[in-house]
Amino acid sequence: MVISEICDVQSVITTQSYVWGIDLSGSLQGAGGVGGLLSVIKSTSSTTSMYVPLADANGNSTEYLQLQVSNFTFQVSTVAYHEYPPFGQVTFQSGEMAGSFGYRFSTKYWDSEFNGYYYGRRYYCANLSRWISRDPMGELGGLNLYLYELNNALLLRPVSEDPLVDKKKNERPSEVTGTPVPVGPGLNSIVCKGGKLEIQIGNKTASDKCTPDHEQVHINDWKKRYGDNLCSGVPDGQLPCGGKDYKDFMRQTECDAYKAGKACREKLLKDCVTEEEKKKLEDKIKIDDQRIELNCKK
Repeated sequence: MVISEICDVQSVITTQSYVWGIDLSGSLQGAGGVGGLLSVIKSTSSTTSMYVPLADANGNSTEYLQLQVSNFTFQVSTVAYHEYPPFGQVTFQSGEMAGSFGYRFSTKYWDSEFNGYYYGRRYYCANLSRWISRDPMGELGGLNLYLYELNNALLLRPVSEDPLVDKKKNERPSEVTGTPVPVGPGLNSIVCKGGKLEIQIGNKTASDKCTPDHEQVHINDWKKRYGDNLCSGVPDGQLPCGGKDYKDFMRQTECDAYKAGKACREKLLKDCVTEEEKKKLEDKIKIDDQRIELNCKK
């Protein structure tokens, strides 16, 4: 996120500062800053003006209000108004300063020289409804390296439409390691439900007494990264994601979770009564070791 810009035009220096707050995830960076811009302050040597963006439910900056103080009272006027279709093109704008603010669609920075929105890793061209450069994840993000939101910016992507999902095995390559991981409703995971983070046991066959230990690590890591209110505004069954070094975060939390599960199973192994119980635990410890080796690599 941009904090400040300094422009020098014909020896007139203008400073534009940005004030950021909680985004749609309920934390500072859980949604990549979408909907989190609080104000824009433009200053020259002689004047200072403050503008407040208004965002819609999707975090698009639709209006900018100018705040002025006169006789200890605020005067508010709309100086810019923008409308966007699902893929972010500006279909209508009005106001004396329309088009002059950097943060617009999805609260992403509009680079007028590049004619695209900057998402931190690459540029998105709204007029083409596609990314300008290849996906940094490569084919792990899909075979079309320039596709934006599966060409469907209105709907969340269901598992059934994910081109990487093996529908027979109900798994897909991990975006972090490339190894197969389970997906869908039959999944042991953590999810937001009713505004709170909960452990979801969707696959009782693959669960055991150590599953809560594994998932509790994820809960602690997600709260540490996205804050205690991370589920605010997040639909049930989903999680906030993204942000700085997200891949490293995913790798580390999986590493720690599998270590916790393995430690729990090794304790249970000492108290096994039957050979069948011992064999099941040993098989799961082998899986833990495989996942630890994949995710804990630096």
